[in-house]
Amino acid sequence: MAADRDVSLSGGTDHMELLKDWRLDDRVKSFLCNSRIYKYISELDAVRVDTKLVSFLCNSYEDGHFHIGNHRLYLGLQDIFYLTGLPIDGKPVISNSQDIDGLCERLLGRIPPKKNVVKSGYVGLKWLKEEFEEVNVPADSPDIHRYVRAYLLFVLGCVVFPGLPRHQVPGDYLHLFDDLSAIDDFAWGSAMLAHLHVALKRVRDKNSKGKNLSASCFILQIFALEHLPKLVTSYFGGDFELPKAIPLAGGWSKLLARYSRNNNKKFNMAEADEISLTPYNRVLISDPNFLDQFKLCGGRFYSICLDRIWFYSYEDCADQLGLPPVDNPLPKMDVGTLPKCRKGEQRDWEKYYEGYVAHWNDRQSTCVDLSLPAIVEDEMEFMPSPGIFTGVSPSSALVADGADQPLQEHTTEMPSPVIEEGPSLPSSHILPGGDSVLAVDQPPQKYQTKRRLRKWCRKKYYTFMVKPKRSRHPVLNLFL
Repeated sequence: MAADRDVSLSGGTDHMELLKDWRLDDRVKSFLCNSRIYKYISELDAVRVDTKLVSFLCNSYEDGHFHIGNHRLYLGLQDIFYLTGLPIDGKPVISNSQDIDGLCERLLGRIPPKKNVVKSGYVGLKWLKEEFEEVNVPADSPDIHRYVRAYLLFVLGCVVFPGLPRHQVPGDYLHLFDDLSAIDDFAWGSAMLAHLHVALKRVRDKNSKGKNLSASCFILQIFALEHLPKLVTSYFGGDFELPKAIPLAGGWSKLLARYSRNNNKKFNMAEADEISLTPYNRVLISDPNFLDQFKLCGGRFYSICLDRIWFYSYEDCADQLGLPPVDNPLPKMDVGTLPKCRKGEQRDWEKYYEGYVAHWNDRQSTCVDLSLPAIVEDEMEFMPSPGIFTGVSPSSALVADGADQPLQEHTTEMPSPVIEEGPSLPSSHILPGGDSVLAVDQPPQKYQTKRRLRKWCRKKYYTFMVKPKRSRHPVLNLFL
């Protein structure tokens, strides 16, 4: 294994914060609300990436795998599928444009300035925000499409494909948004896989001068959280619930944002001795279309993200897919001799992609049978019935009378609430009860002070109350 290198993270939280600073107009949102890209980014919170953890992953990367202790982990399509919910099957994310200025003028109506743009063909993220954040056209105007395309290009550069130069995005992505009704027709998830692996390979390449990880560091962090159980316990202690809905990245970002204020612990290499190969069994899938996408995880093909191309094979992550290990993996597919491009010349993308696209178009024939995840027809069956109080975990609660005895998980029938008149407290106030909440009746008017209100609650719900840890919320603390 190559020696460890000091890694700089260009795909860090500054990109996510920049995305949250964009105040998305409702007219633009109406075009994107049903797209997979918007569902992915709309759930994200700006969190601080654990640089020590991501640097550890970079330095443990070798031959396409993360070598952690005596284990090997592979960042595969199933990880991208569950974490982001982006399509992994569809049209390849390739470039076919050489005149970026002409493309921007046609699809955005403006030519981006060359000032502060390091590489030719790139568009500044800050310029996109300044020019297109405020929408000045009616919702039924064709010009609204320019604002939608600008926001999508901004999203790709911030979260999906962040990289170098910082705060800039290749203008080649713009032609993919020519038809806004076909946003989900492209394999954004497979492109992200190629983008991540090529970035990791460049960091570890001893002949490469770059030590900067130009990819989504947040995805690498939550990939580690999914596969390293001890790391999750170190981050959140014992009082947390793992996200179960796709995209998992949204739930993880909220967890990290919630606990980062009170938890300053950082990654310890000693916490990486236990590996979970199949952590996604808990995930609830309600959309049958996800299964058609998931089948591609059992294939062998080249995933493409502009000039970043990565050969994906299910054989590298067979144990993570629940398949028997492959002793003699097949060699990579031959794509022939790639056309060379001299410095300063425009690459002939059609000839460059010819072999890769041919294998991509034949990707379905390379897929093996996988054990597909189950479809949940009605997620409400996992919700507790009305009027039932679900007990909290034994390690996080005590019974209300103060006895230091652990409370076992149980269900207790709640009495029918009696609403008493009183204008002071709305009936929407809640009483914490561990993992669930307890509805509080309207108190009489004489119970207005904090002390009397607490006394009334304890008297009325004495046998059903559970005393959790004190909350920072001033209203909830009234009942503790």
